[in-house]
Amino acid sequence: MYDDYMLKHASPGHPERPERLSSLMARILSEGLLDKCISVSSRLATTEEILAVHTQEAYAKVKETEKAVDLVHLDADTYANCYSSEAAHRACGGLIELADRVAEGKLDNGFAFIRPPGHHANGERSSGFCLVNNVAIAVRAIQKKYNFKRILVIDWDVHHGNGTQDIFDADPSVLFMSVHCGTPGFYPGSGRPREVGQVPAKGYTVNVPFTNTGMVDQDYLSVFQWVFLPIAREYDPEFIFVSAGFDCGAGDKLGPMKVSTEGFGQMLHLIMDLCEHRKVVCALEGGYTLDVISAGAAECVHVLLGDVIPKIPEKVVPSVRNVWKDIKNTIACQDQYWKCMDEMETNEAFKEMNIYFDPTLVQ
Repeated sequence: MYDDYMLKHASPGHPERPERLSSLMARILSEGLLDKCISVSSRLATTEEILAVHTQEAYAKVKETEKAVDLVHLDADTYANCYSSEAAHRACGGLIELADRVAEGKLDNGFAFIRPPGHHANGERSSGFCLVNNVAIAVRAIQKKYNFKRILVIDWDVHHGNGTQDIFDADPSVLFMSVHCGTPGFYPGSGRPREVGQVPAKGYTVNVPFTNTGMVDQDYLSVFQWVFLPIAREYDPEFIFVSAGFDCGAGDKLGPMKVSTEGFGQMLHLIMDLCEHRKVVCALEGGYTLDVISAGAAECVHVLLGDVIPKIPEKVVPSVRNVWKDIKNTIACQDQYWKCMDEMETNEAFKEMNIYFDPTLVQ
């Protein structure tokens, strides 16, 4: 799903710029991927669909920008011009349209190439380059139509999806998982392991913040192996959204991580195996270095099409001991909510990893 109109949302010199989409689409075209896909047209999300997530006041502030003569700022990082509101309506409306076709079984899966991104916008305000929360709005729309009781949202953007977490914090019909940079001072500063959700959804928020920078494929895959995959299998999702930010890719100018192009494909491949009917829809979030976002997105489309079956190492070992600490911190916060986490200490492979990362053996 793609719409040229979203290129009109622009601010000179801002990292969230139209070239993020235009360069990505050029890569998709150059690899012949559009010929293998069904293109889904965007549409304007309705007021009702957006108000299922956002307050009237937050929505009004976004709509008001349609009258802007010059750029306006909804917060220190989040700009809008007179085209931005419609771009946001087309982004979330197009994502709903794509998710609807996948939910109905007309499409196997999909990727919505959309901007502005959404995962930092919560119900009350736009934030962090995001006007409205595209994924959350699409979740509510397909829940309403298909009565899904278990939707999984996985966010691998380098920044914590604080807006998405806030929206679903007390909703057990949505399991939210995020792996992100958690170093001191890194935006937005949320997403700690102890943030597990609110009653009646304790345990339905799962955060793995990396306390170091420079994490590579094996670190992200370790998070999937020991935390995300076991919990997701126990949850048994009916539908999966991926908040696919490519700013954790190696070389991204806003992200201090080093995920390779192949690493994005590996993560998505693991996610696709979580849902019986592979109802997986990716939505573009961050990613600010053009060759990184373009290569990562193209790799994900290859995986969705089945062109590439990523090789997953039989034994995934974190690159540094701190990553194992990060994983164990999350398990300790989740073990009272998930049987698989409670049983982890008796898992033989887990015991082996504990030995591997014994401080007397690893410096």
